[in-house]
Amino acid sequence: MGARSGNGPEEEEGMLLKLREALALQAVRSESGGEAAVAQRYKELAHAVAQYFRRERRLEDERSPVHVEFPIHDPNDSTAPVVHIDLASGRMVLKGRIDRIDETTSGSWVIVDYKTG
Repeated sequence: MGARSGNGPEEEEGMLLKLREALALQAVRSESGGEAAVAQRYKELAHAVAQYFRRERRLEDERSPVHVEFPIHDPNDSTAPVVHIDLASGRMVLKGRIDRIDETTSGSWVIVDYKTG
């Protein structure tokens, strides 16, 4: 697979800068408690950003993204597949979007949900 761009320290720092700017702007617009609230929220989100980038760098030689925001059974997208799962109680139809689908070096696929990892 090889290393992919977009996961380096520069990208991480860029995301953290955008995050800080967005939180500061939100605090000004909402008048929600000022600098202490912004600093606390930034600390929480910066930790999540750091975890994301660490994980991506750790896995970049094992797998690579092949689809992002992949639609399933979307009536507004003619390319979106319909996915059925047969259960003992009947057939289920999946609808929604997959955050990301990665392909591993062995050729298998991994579904990535950004909220749960």
